[in-house]
Amino acid sequence: MRRNRQLRDQTAELLDGLGGNRSEVAASLCDAGVWGARNDPRCCAVATYLGAVLGADPRVRSLTTGQSQVKIVVNGPVRFFPPVIVRVPLPQPVRQFIVAFDRGMYPMLVRGPVEKARQSSESTTS
Repeated sequence: MRRNRQLRDQTAELLDGLGGNRSEVAASLCDAGVWGARNDPRCCAVATYLGAVLGADPRVRSLTTGQSQVKIVVNGPVRFFPPVIVRVPLPQPVRQFIVAFDRGMYPMLVRGPVEKARQSSESTTS
């Protein structure tokens, strides 16, 4: 239980550090080189950021973001036990960012289709 509380506190600290308003959150994610998919709780910009930062943590199996919280599935006993889920409330600026991101207000953070990325890389190598 202590490890889960520590993971929750560390995740909350990461989220708080993104900024005091939605524009600061967007700038922090942009500075970190994060892209995401709109309306996708597993691949939104915040989930991508947390996945990059927490992905190497052996405690973390997967994570998703919602409108009000991050749900982290924790590695642990597998046999006959349901997975442990750590829930971390999203700070208000991050919530506001996610709503704005899903509405298309931060296109510089939206991951483009693979075809467009492939075409642009081919044009720079020709």
